[in-house]
Amino acid sequence: MKQNFTPNHLLLAAYGELAPAATHELQTQIFDNETLSNSLQEILDMQIALDELSLKPSNSSIKIILENCHEAEAAF
Repeated sequence: MKQNFTPNHLLLAAYGELAPAATHELQTQIFDNETLSNSLQEILDMQIALDELSLKPSNSSIKIILENCHEAEAAF
C-alpha cells in the first residue's frame, strides 16, 4: 500500500528524520504530481541538497521551509 505524505512529512524530510526509502517515496509522489506549486518543489530541492551535504538546515533554511509550509498545505 502506498503511503500518503503530508506537508509535515516534507518538514521532517528536510530535517533528515525520515528513512531514505520514505524520502524517496515522497520525492516520487511530488514529482508525479505536476500541479504542485513551485514552493513545494523548492522545499524538496532544499531537502535533497541537505541530504547530499549531510547537514541540518540553518536558521534561514528553517525560516524558508516554514514560510512555504502554508503554501505546501494548500497544494495538498
